Amino acid sequence: MSGNRGTRWAVERLTIRLTRRSTLLASLALAGYAALEFRVIEATYPDDAARAALLTFGDFPLLRTMQGVPYSTESGALVAWDAGWMMSLVVGVWAITTTARILRGDEDDGRAEVTLAGPVRASRMLARQAAVLLASCAGVGLAVGLALITSGTPPVGALLFGATIWAVGGAFVGLTALTAQVFASRSRTLGVSTGLLGAALVLRMTANSTDSRSWLAWVTPLGWSDHVRPFGDNQALALLVPVLVVGGLVGCAIALRVRRDSRTGFVRERGERPSRAWGLTSPLAFAWRTSVGTLVTWAIALAGWGLATGALVPTMNDFVAADPAFQDVLAGMGMNVSDVTKGFVGMTATITGVALSVFAATRIGAARTEESSTRLDQIATRSVLRRHWLAGHIVLALASVILLAVVAGSSTWAVAAAMGSDLTLRDAMAAVLNTVPVAVVFGGLAVLLLGFAPRATVTVAATGAAVAYLLPIIGPALDCPDAVVGASPFWHLGAVPIDAVDLTAAVALVAIGAVFAVVGMLAFERRDLVGA
Repeated sequence: MSGNRGTRWAVERLTIRLTRRSTLLASLALAGYAALEFRVIEATYPDDAARAALLTFGDFPLLRTMQGVPYSTESGALVAWDAGWMMSLVVGVWAITTTARILRGDEDDGRAEVTLAGPVRASRMLARQAAVLLASCAGVGLAVGLALITSGTPPVGALLFGATIWAVGGAFVGLTALTAQVFASRSRTLGVSTGLLGAALVLRMTANSTDSRSWLAWVTPLGWSDHVRPFGDNQALALLVPVLVVGGLVGCAIALRVRRDSRTGFVRERGERPSRAWGLTSPLAFAWRTSVGTLVTWAIALAGWGLATGALVPTMNDFVAADPAFQDVLAGMGMNVSDVTKGFVGMTATITGVALSVFAATRIGAARTEESSTRLDQIATRSVLRRHWLAGHIVLALASVILLAVVAGSSTWAVAAAMGSDLTLRDAMAAVLNTVPVAVVFGGLAVLLLGFAPRATVTVAATGAAVAYLLPIIGPALDCPDAVVGASPFWHLGAVPIDAVDLTAAVALVAIGAVFAVVGMLAFERRDLVGA
């Protein structure tokens, strides 16, 4: 009996060990973001009269669709409205990737079979892993709540907001656990679960679009916060919905686990696949073969973003014409309002630049995956030099970034032109391509990290891109020195397409990214290969 108990707790200890680092990083990142957002709102809008101007954003179609309608002038409520949707997406992605890694990753690598060979049943093992994952989500939510309480928000509202963060994370832990029983591979589990996150976002955007569709927020984890209304009505009873949903999802996953064998799923993989020779002629060709699916997914997402941006260009002009005072609000967001159409396209292109930077980091992360999975060992033992192998990944990342930028810019122009806007293809493309040097910087940073700290390749580079985007927005509000704000590559981008591209800044940013990449390649060539 004591041995049984020791094995049981060993599952929890192992799961905690495998998740503690990512949980800590997620907690610190989201708690810091919430506290920083609160400080920015307090500094920029110091009283109720100033904050009341933010309530007009509920009439702005783009912001209403993405963020919902602000329901209170309380600073904490404005944090929940302005930052809550982004924080929910981050915790959703974190929950999906972590759960897939723990549940399906262990099965794919054969580690789960070692545990199941002892006196631990598969259903009990899954239940205890899920309990640790849900507790990790609770830890992230608690960290956010405590950060807001420390900042000076009402404790009840802060804890309820933290509970909504847990609800989103818990829902996607449950969904991914369920998906892991249905599909027989980690990659398929990640793909389907990420698709469900995208569907949840679309549902919330639909619910936000008009009051008549607000009920849809009940059926998406990303919309539960709209009914809890932390710092507003504080509807704690609304949390019963996520509690029941999370419990139901985990319960279904456990019930399905006992009905399948390890390394299998209810949707069977094809036993024999036709041989495909393409992409096997060189390391670069193989990298292209393994990344084309991801590239298509990113292209579809950025095309959708471009279509939404283009569709809103005429609406933006009409909205500003109806309320000229709204120009001041847009200027506070960093938009150049001398030309509303070009300024709006330039502002949204900067957001596209963040996506391109994150993609560049993840594309270099694919090289790290080849190393951690030991596939690189088979290549390194042959006549292929490491620097040539890594250079192939870098070239592929750069080409992919440019391709995605073209997709985003052309889709923005196509829809805007179809709706009667005077936006030209040249202006739309210039706005997006203007951000490519920033993506080069963070792609180079990812290569640098691959050389010196491979396990931090994607996490640090992608997080750095998000921080760099926020720094020029919140830095002036916090009276940060110019040297601090100037550390962001986004700070040096010109207001394209209103102004011409700043070639000097573009060349300097590309040079910085190239230096990062070269130093990273040299370090990578001189270090030992590191596994998972």
